[in-house]
Amino acid sequence: MQITYPRLRHYGVVFVVFGVTGALAVLISRLLLNVLLGMEGSLWSGPWSYRIVYLALIPPAYSATLVIVGTLFGKRDYFQRRVLHVWGRLLPARVRRRLERSE
Repeated sequence: MQITYPRLRHYGVVFVVFGVTGALAVLISRLLLNVLLGMEGSLWSGPWSYRIVYLALIPPAYSATLVIVGTLFGKRDYFQRRVLHVWGRLLPARVRRRLERSE
């Protein structure tokens, strides 16, 4: 398989978007915990309530951030499909079909 320039560019953009998204998702989750919920701590030394809420916030924050950053880089459809694929496994089949039709 020969890698062409457009494919190489696509993979480069995807690589950058995933990197930026990971960092932003962690920052957004910490911001939500500290500012909105008033919880202080960290994942390793914080109270258990902080740890549980932090781990519950990461997946939705990551998904939303992935679509937003992907949109800024011009790859909204690609990243929206990725997010729907991952979350689709957790959703009932009826809801999943409705989301797939709305694409």
